[in-house]
Amino acid sequence: MERIRNALKNDIGILFLDIIAVNLAYFLALFIRVSISDIGGIFNSRGGVPVYYDAFYRFAPWYTLICIVVFMLFRLYGGVWRLAGVNDLHRILGASLVTCVLQVLGSTLFVRRMPVTYYVIGGLLQLLFITGIRFGHRVIAAERRYFAKKSGVALIVGAGELGQQAAQVIKNDEDFRVDCFVDTENEHVGRLLDGVPVFHPDELRNILENHNITCVFLAEPHLSASDRRNISKTCNELGIELRESRIDSEKVVSSPNRSGAQMQFTTISYSDDYSLSQEEAWLQSVLSGQDKGKS
Repeated sequence: MERIRNALKNDIGILFLDIIAVNLAYFLALFIRVSISDIGGIFNSRGGVPVYYDAFYRFAPWYTLICIVVFMLFRLYGGVWRLAGVNDLHRILGASLVTCVLQVLGSTLFVRRMPVTYYVIGGLLQLLFITGIRFGHRVIAAERRYFAKKSGVALIVGAGELGQQAAQVIKNDEDFRVDCFVDTENEHVGRLLDGVPVFHPDELRNILENHNITCVFLAEPHLSASDRRNISKTCNELGIELRESRIDSEKVVSSPNRSGAQMQFTTISYSDDYSLSQEEAWLQSVLSGQDKGKS
């Protein structure tokens, strides 16, 4: 009981918005239903408008109470909503489905049966409102980071899992805008990854020169020795910073404003005598870091 009180106390603002949302959703649903029907004169000829609105007002207080109880049972209060994720969305979907069924049963058994479109539109609007209330903070924060002015333009070598993690960390934590990916896999080349184009390594120099790239991030653990040497040489000739990304299983990013990825970036200095053993050591360190992270 104490946990429930604390959850409601911490989310009193969300509770207030929920009360508005669940009632507004079905009120708009009825308004839409009536407006569409009025075009054909259905309700005007049958006098159904006052009856349906009266039924809505009579059942609204009980439905509001039902929603609050169901939302508590589905743990929709007391969460850290700035970090809302897939599990939270699953609970929202479950709670919305249950309340929609109870809306149908409750109004039909104790008030009167409402039009089918009322239940359908109301349920969808409620789901939209409840999801927006809880995910709104995260969406707004993400959009602010996305549209924030970045001082640099980044290219990521590698469009695999490590490359996607690097892109997320760069977007959230680094002062760079990810402009494109470079990948050797033909299935990735020519496609978009999170809205960012993927190019072939043969186009690297042209991309670096025409896209105003200021930093290249290596995020491909299986990059060959020769490809890595060529990338390093090209960046050196064009005066572009080169960084490598690696998973650090010992360091956990705990800030709520961070992406949560355990990743670090290290600046690489080009050297003509860069040896294969160095590259193999880099590859092994990345792969071992990934294995530790999974275990």
